[in-house]
Amino acid sequence: MLKWIIDNSQWLFDGIGAALVVALLGWIGSRLFGRRERSAQLQQQGGSNSINVQAGRDARVGDIAKTDQ
Repeated sequence: MLKWIIDNSQWLFDGIGAALVVALLGWIGSRLFGRRERSAQLQQQGGSNSINVQAGRDARVGDIAKTDQ
């Protein structure tokens, strides 16, 4: 492998060769490690006199003490 790199170093490190090497490494990396899933985007819409709660992960739901001001 090292002999091949030395014999083809001019082509390998030329613009087109470098682009092909990077593309090949990227393709191999995506096959080995998979693509990351995109996180879901949360949307919320509430009307008047409503209490809206939105959590990206964990949410604790309990009694909310209401005070008159």
